[in-house]
Amino acid sequence: MKVSPIKTASLVERLAAEVRAQIISGKVAAGQPLPTEAQMAAEFGVSRPLVREALAHLRAQGFVATVSGRGTFVQHPSEADLADAFANQLVLAVGPGPTADDLYEARQAIEVVSAELAASRASEDSIAALERLLAAMKESTNDAAAYTAADVGFHVEVARASLNPLLPTLLAPLARLIVEGVFKSHSTSDAVRVGIAGHTRILKAVKAGDPAAARRAMAAHLHESRKVFPEHVMERTTAGHASAG
Repeated sequence: MKVSPIKTASLVERLAAEVRAQIISGKVAAGQPLPTEAQMAAEFGVSRPLVREALAHLRAQGFVATVSGRGTFVQHPSEADLADAFANQLVLAVGPGPTADDLYEARQAIEVVSAELAASRASEDSIAALERLLAAMKESTNDAAAYTAADVGFHVEVARASLNPLLPTLLAPLARLIVEGVFKSHSTSDAVRVGIAGHTRILKAVKAGDPAAARRAMAAHLHESRKVFPEHVMERTTAGHASAG
């Protein structure tokens, strides 16, 4: 068996991930002080410099704050902080294995429910935002970058319109995984036409306040989107996340 040495960067990220997981799960409450560097080093069986580096990562990500002379304290993570943490945890947990089918099964689980809830809960501001994003898609049929931004933004806005704060938090890192796929599939002859038609049906159902229709529209759209999603993208994208970590 060929064994590769574990890099220090990997240990730092794994330690940071462990502390993040405890914060997200509520095991360590906001405002609570963390143990000292010496205590954490002893508890996790690592060096103090490694603990210091892991804490620096957590500070940069908004999970902890250090007060001079008092110690390091847990902070309330924002939606963006949680999304980034989830993306990092995803790579550490599953490695370079998620397939496009895995991605779309997860999207179905999150987005079909999001659309159903959005149809009964969306505010006027949310509907206006969805209309702007759909209009941007239609105006950007020849601009892959602008089209991708509007497409992914539409899906995240539907999740926000559900008024369940966990749904956009869960979707955000998954949406990042498919950005490259949407961008690459933009040049496919039917991808843009089918995408705009699917988003139009979703918006129509949300505006009509019809949860069942919104659920069907999102499920159908994701089914069609999967057909044009480039197979090679997931391997490259997840590998990129892993190396970036």
